[in-house]
Amino acid sequence: MKFTQVNAIVLKRVNVGEADRILVVYSKELGKIKVIAKGVRKITSRRAAHLEVFSQVNMIIRNSKTLPYVGEVSSLYSFTTLHKSFRKIAIAYHLSEILDRILPSHEKNEYVYNMFASFLKALDKESANETVRSNVRYFVHDMLSHLGYLKKTSQFTYSQLLGEVESVIERPLATVNLLHTISRS
Repeated sequence: MKFTQVNAIVLKRVNVGEADRILVVYSKELGKIKVIAKGVRKITSRRAAHLEVFSQVNMIIRNSKTLPYVGEVSSLYSFTTLHKSFRKIAIAYHLSEILDRILPSHEKNEYVYNMFASFLKALDKESANETVRSNVRYFVHDMLSHLGYLKKTSQFTYSQLLGEVESVIERPLATVNLLHTISRS
């Protein structure tokens, strides 16, 4: 049985059955992939704490006939401050949704991975609202430029950038309303 060791950030998770969970992770080595974490929802699971959304982990992925599954896992960065702030969580979910929808599966892009990991670390440590807003706009602009959807020199407001994202993915983003609610409070 073949296995691969990857550094990854958990973007999304879905509970399956009584004890399993399907994860969408963005890895430096393999790009965006779906994996299954068998038994992770059991109370005795040692991997559960490492596989929370937005955790940056080192994991061993074992291939199978259906979905690859998570073997061993260890935390690289857990973003503890980020998980304590509703505003920061909303921003992280928003960017995770953009990455999940715009990035193709199994396409490695180390630049975007490093940029997202750096953004999450900065968001985890950040306290000023204006800095976070400009960093979010810069992240989305830089990601779209790097992926070839925008010219690097073009200037866009964040609403225009979201319009570009939605035209690429051909559907509206679910987290946009959440961001508008947070920006008003």
